[in-house]
Amino acid sequence: MAAKKLEIGRWDRRWTRATEQRSPAYFERYDQHIRAWIPAYDQLIQYCAATVASEILRIYQASDTPVSILEIGYGTGSLTASIIPWIHTLCEPFDQLGQDYPVDRYRAIDRASQMRELAVRKVGDELGRVVRLLNKTAWEDVDDGVKHNVIFGSLVMHFLLGPDPTDEALRGFFHECARRLAVGGSLVFADCFAPDTDEGREAAVAAWRSWMVGNGLSEEYADAYLEGNPDMVTAASVPRLEAAAEAHNLYKAREKQVGSTQMFRLLVFQQRV
Repeated sequence: MAAKKLEIGRWDRRWTRATEQRSPAYFERYDQHIRAWIPAYDQLIQYCAATVASEILRIYQASDTPVSILEIGYGTGSLTASIIPWIHTLCEPFDQLGQDYPVDRYRAIDRASQMRELAVRKVGDELGRVVRLLNKTAWEDVDDGVKHNVIFGSLVMHFLLGPDPTDEALRGFFHECARRLAVGGSLVFADCFAPDTDEGREAAVAAWRSWMVGNGLSEEYADAYLEGNPDMVTAASVPRLEAAAEAHNLYKAREKQVGSTQMFRLLVFQQRV
């Protein structure tokens, strides 16, 4: 009831997939909204940040050369703000010795200027040194001539793939990633992934809806969110993603369910060398 009174978790049916067309209230309350929509959201971000850090160390130790990373869809900066302090701590001894940083480039892109304003506010003084928050759209505005060792994002893959993605769309996604990935690089995505059968997906979505209602949303708000996000409800299954990734010399290296529902997972794809 409190959520409804404050309109936290409310999904306006007039909102579209075009982020720029959403109201200012959507952006200002985004961090509150998303915790009402996504089970174990904070855990999802923490797992993703820790996994990105693990991949950075793995690649740096194997190559002994500075690592370049690309975050897709930084949103309000929750994931960015979790990773930047760790990078600064990692780089500090190298700074004191006058040596190259282990992470020499952190580029983060998001299409919405309103999101950048919120992210800058959240990250604050931690900006600088290696990170650049850019208003760009994947994949049109990302330079495919620049290679990154780790490409990652939270709750963005489903948006890039769209509702009920075809096999061609999945292969296209991994093609765009692979052409920007340095040799031996990795992809880290925390997102919504549907079970591989219609029955399994229906059950998982029903459990997700029950979670939202059980944690304070009205049934109206929960239904509006699910209706407004078909790209999440009909997200690709992990086996389909694996098959599409294999076509681009990428294999699933890690998978972890996050939270109590089956819809949300952390996936890591690594490039075969």
